[in-house]
Amino acid sequence: VYSVAFDPSGRYIVTGCWDDHLRIFEIRGNKLEEVIEKKHPDYVYGVAFDPSGKRIATGCRDKYLSIFEIRGNKLEEVIEKKHPGYVYSVAFDPSGKRIATGCWDDHLRIFEIRGNKLRKIIKKKHPSIVYGVAFDPSGRYIATGCYDNHLRIFEIKYEGEK
Repeated sequence: VYSVAFDPSGRYIVTGCWDDHLRIFEIRGNKLEEVIEKKHPDYVYGVAFDPSGKRIATGCRDKYLSIFEIRGNKLEEVIEKKHPGYVYSVAFDPSGKRIATGCWDDHLRIFEIRGNKLRKIIKKKHPSIVYGVAFDPSGRYIATGCYDNHLRIFEIKYEGEK
């Protein structure tokens, strides 16, 4: 298991695994029951629920960021974005309108989600592989963790903001 994330209600956990699967488990007391399984083309390095709990993002060794909508006990892929390298981490901002990726190619990317399309709005070069990304609760800052053993925090300035 490479990564895990709780949904906003705390009722479900998603895992990304070396066996190329994304799995969603429902927490039932002190037990977990698998409710959804989705095969990917390669290792699933990063997983995240959006703030609504209705979408899940994955970052994979196949170099894709994928976003799925949860429909009953199935996942339907609604967005797919190829990257230049493995996608190690994914994070939705608190509004659910943006998503960040950390990548093998030493870049942090932030995309605006517009329906079922992504628009890249920020690309930030790092000195080494970006293994972790996380937004702060306000969505104004983003933290990255890199192969060079550094934690970096950036204030995010979007186009049109002062």
